[in-house]
Amino acid sequence: MKSLTYDGTFQMGTGTDNHINTGVMRQWNNAPQVPNYRGVCGQVRGSAGEVWPPMGRNLGDNIRPLNLFLPDLCSAITLRHEREFTVHGLDGELWVGDARNFDNGHTIPETECQCTSPIDQCPFYRPGVLDVSECKFGAPLVVSYPHFYLAHPSYRTAVTGMEPDRAKHEFRFALHPFSGIPMAANGRIQYNMHLRDNGMALFRDVPDVIIPAFWIEQRMVLTKDIADDLKLIEDLRWGFIYTAFALCGVAALLLGLSLYAAFFVWKD
Repeated sequence: MKSLTYDGTFQMGTGTDNHINTGVMRQWNNAPQVPNYRGVCGQVRGSAGEVWPPMGRNLGDNIRPLNLFLPDLCSAITLRHEREFTVHGLDGELWVGDARNFDNGHTIPETECQCTSPIDQCPFYRPGVLDVSECKFGAPLVVSYPHFYLAHPSYRTAVTGMEPDRAKHEFRFALHPFSGIPMAANGRIQYNMHLRDNGMALFRDVPDVIIPAFWIEQRMVLTKDIADDLKLIEDLRWGFIYTAFALCGVAALLLGLSLYAAFFVWKD
């Protein structure tokens, strides 16, 4: 399935071959790999956020991470399972963004492919920011969580007014696993300018510093009507299961009585 939007062309699975492929990204702008990042960091993967493959009801204790593809970053971020989540009485699960999304191999070696500099210069940035300049037509932009939440302290001390707060600045995504329908989201990303003396007169004697420009939050929450519909589907599902068990029990009982009667009647 393809979708044409201002964010580019998305090609994703419909789930007709297998339900686990529902909403899974295959290509973005007709390519399975973006040129901005090396290796797995440049792979088009995960979901675009609107549609997710159903995971079933019982996920167990080891719930896997989610990969969310963000066109504004030209890459996917990984969300780690945090806890159970409830909205309008509907039970689901909550995933959050952690520090590995904005590392470039500084503290987490497997994120080195996020570094856009020559390999011998990586890691280029301290942890907490991601270079998206190639994604933004060469503009000196790096992204982070708002107020440099989970970032190296040097970013916050270089500017004034930074007050990172998990409740206000964490990237969150809640999902109803049985249906794959999003329940709530707080997608929070901060855009920053990397200022430095690059030889141009305009930037002469400018200190090397990451300056916050603005941060955005994309929010959604499931409406009560949809939550009630999903709860009804779950109730019907369990109703069918209980009915099936009851019918099996009745059938087993009748079979047992028939065998008992046949055996003892024949014996007498």
